[in-house]
Amino acid sequence: MAKTTNFAFLNGKSMSLNDQVALALRRLSSGDSLIGVANFFGTNHSTVSQVTWRFVEAIEQRGLYHLQWPSTEAEITQIKSKFENIRGLSNCCGVVDTTHIMMLLSASDRTVDVWLDRKDNHSDCGPGNEIP
Repeated sequence: MAKTTNFAFLNGKSMSLNDQVALALRRLSSGDSLIGVANFFGTNHSTVSQVTWRFVEAIEQRGLYHLQWPSTEAEITQIKSKFENIRGLSNCCGVVDTTHIMMLLSASDRTVDVWLDRKDNHSDCGPGNEIP
């Protein structure tokens, strides 16, 4: 969340970075509507939307620095050996864990199909990124 946008509560107090992270995590983990989260935190629903999107973008950008494919054959062999020893997964050199986050869209957004998954649920998995 490197951008320096000043988000505020309805009482005019500026949101700290911790406030913004808490708001985004509440929105993403609860599935509550923008208005519900806004009421809970005492802010505007557009602020909830903007803070949440900035949080998701920041996590995505930081992931590029922390997630990487093994770079040498020796590293791949070592990782495969560990997966086989720990879980019995032969020839496995990495795993990805995902969480399917359902989205509740506002009444005006319900006709937008950009966020529909293969089961016609509004979801953070856009077209081409569906979870099997």
